[in-house]
Amino acid sequence: MFFTKKIEDSRYFFSHKLRIEVLNYHTIGKNSLVGEVSLDLISIYSESSKHALLHKWAGLSNFNKNYEEIKGFLKFSVTLTGQNDDPIVLEKERISDQKDRKYTTHIGRGGRAGAEVLLAPQLKFKGHQMKITLIKGDSFMKLDFFGSIDSYVIVEFGNARLVTEPISNNRNPLYGLDLYLPYFEPSINEVMNLTIMDYDVGKKDDILGTLVLKKTDILEGKYNNIVWLDIYGSQSENTNVYGDLMNNDSTIGAFWKGRVLLSIESFPFDKPKLSYEKMDEKALEGWKENVNTEYCIMAEAFYGFSLPKENTTYSIQLRWADKELILAEKVRYFLII
Repeated sequence: MFFTKKIEDSRYFFSHKLRIEVLNYHTIGKNSLVGEVSLDLISIYSESSKHALLHKWAGLSNFNKNYEEIKGFLKFSVTLTGQNDDPIVLEKERISDQKDRKYTTHIGRGGRAGAEVLLAPQLKFKGHQMKITLIKGDSFMKLDFFGSIDSYVIVEFGNARLVTEPISNNRNPLYGLDLYLPYFEPSINEVMNLTIMDYDVGKKDDILGTLVLKKTDILEGKYNNIVWLDIYGSQSENTNVYGDLMNNDSTIGAFWKGRVLLSIESFPFDKPKLSYEKMDEKALEGWKENVNTEYCIMAEAFYGFSLPKENTTYSIQLRWADKELILAEKVRYFLII
């Protein structure tokens, strides 16, 4: 079987995944999941000069049932080609069924796999625990009709996924949660996504924004200490494909939509868990109130050239987070934040 899909914008690579599911078909009732494999698009594109994974075995996992166990193996090929890339023709592998069966049997013994098998980060034996201490949000953009937001958080790494409960009608939610994601090294996934959602009754939930965090930064301790991370996305609620892109990756977002206070750490752990729990009250107490620091931004507007239209009045907008100032003439201004 061959499938093709056109990706409208290359920036999808940084926030989207290829997910392959193997289902057990039932004539009556809902089909059941056997297992799945999830790959970051950017990892596939960076795999080689051909931007392809060819005739690779992948271990299947099922997070609804013993996520650390291999549920089977699937051989597949996938290629991502950009506008200036040489096309790769996907063909059936010329290999005997007997050799395939021997190799599959070998890598299945004891749940271990050879070097040619792609395993999701939850399927190796060197266990690691990723801990996200999610303290609170601040100044979330208004998304509801009544001028607020009912936010909840989705955290994803590989096939692992956690969803918190929504906090109603609060632009400055206090989460106070420790979230635990399991993974096993070596991992084929390189980014963790943390998405802020707005819960809506009777319609599709809205995305406030998504933090796309590199696993290498997490392992190097970049987020070990509690830090504010800014969320950028699309300014409009009714977005097009480019607005969806911005909401799914804060690194390309054009509009500040709030920030979250958190820390992230990773450490070896024999039996990592997939769960979340409330923070210790004493640890949370010191973070309940915002400690505001005032800064002064000084801006000077001198001149512009090669603007789209002549004999037109232009103004300059200075924006920092949720503060903004329109500069109508060449003069020095101060913006207190």
